[in-house]
Amino acid sequence: METGSFYFAPVQHREKGAHMLKREVAVELMKHLVNHDWHGYSQYSRWGDGEGTCDIEVGGKVYQLEQGDRDCSSAIISAFEAAGISCGGATYTGNMRSCMVGTGNFVWHPMSSGYIAKPGDVYLNEVHHTAMCTSAVPDLLAEFCISETGGIDGAEGDQTGYESYEHAYYDRPWDGILECVNTEPANKVESDRWVKDSKGWWYRRADGSYPKDQWLKLDAWYYFDSYGYALRNQWKYIKGLWYYFGDDCRMAKGWIKLDGHWYYLNPTAGTKLEGAMLTGWQKIGSYWYFLRPARDGDHPEGSAATEWIRDDLYWYYLFPERKGSKPECSMALGWEQIGGKWYYFNSDKNCQPIGSMMCCHWITENGKRYYAKEDGVMAANESIVIDGKEYRFDGSGALKA
Repeated sequence: METGSFYFAPVQHREKGAHMLKREVAVELMKHLVNHDWHGYSQYSRWGDGEGTCDIEVGGKVYQLEQGDRDCSSAIISAFEAAGISCGGATYTGNMRSCMVGTGNFVWHPMSSGYIAKPGDVYLNEVHHTAMCTSAVPDLLAEFCISETGGIDGAEGDQTGYESYEHAYYDRPWDGILECVNTEPANKVESDRWVKDSKGWWYRRADGSYPKDQWLKLDAWYYFDSYGYALRNQWKYIKGLWYYFGDDCRMAKGWIKLDGHWYYLNPTAGTKLEGAMLTGWQKIGSYWYFLRPARDGDHPEGSAATEWIRDDLYWYYLFPERKGSKPECSMALGWEQIGGKWYYFNSDKNCQPIGSMMCCHWITENGKRYYAKEDGVMAANESIVIDGKEYRFDGSGALKA
């Protein structure tokens, strides 16, 4: 989608004032691909060379195609997409039928039906090959065939004149014909809209421009890469902050779970920008969580910690799974039985941080006294010496009289 500086002469298709259809534009773009020696056959660089675009004028309007090579399917898909006809994310002969029919722009006719192809229809062998009908009388096909090496890749461009070309119809045999039933005029007034092609989603403005390397607020926030495609199912580090973009390309907010780890992305603008991944201690709703400020072994930066963690001088416990009303990853408060032993986690911040495990400390609750030993475990069914005095504790951990 990079803008190139290559311009080709107008294609004279019909009388001045007549209105072309998008399918007719696709035919002219396919003719350009097979007839210009800049476009040869390759399965390795089948979507172009990424160096820019060819500008082709058809019916008084300029259309853009990626420079460089194609194979049989990518050429046809490129021509339709550039003309404004969606192929539904088709990428190769094996999914062209399902993807293209799914858009409503194409109808499938098996060869046994007797359907006769017209310009803009696609002959398809779903395993091996495809070609576009560019003329009904005489019956002509445009196709990408094979590289100059006789294999699937070679030097860029058509080295022989037969890597891609237009010629008389032949019986491959074909499985059927994809009839292009799109009847939209090529000069249809455009509006801002999402466009999906074989590489992803991009946002086309009415004037043909598109955002790249930038944020865009629509129904949600989106971020577009240097080629203009919306980020999808990936993290992106932007100006010192991490963001995640989901399957729908929207910027994620709130809790998300990825590869077994929970992350929290700022749901509203505040100390950090909306959508930014938060780290450190965070109070979310009524509960505290610890979001790792840096990678820790197999645990990624920003992932919510679980089980025992040590922060500064203190130990904390975060639930590895929901426990009653206590959410997964939330910090323990008060009494908790862990691994068959009882611990007390400070619930009021009177002497040490809230949620920190108490040790060498008396706890009074419901008129009874309990003691957290040096390792944090509650004394129970034992006698211990504290500050030179012996104390006895029953099986519940309560101090005996």
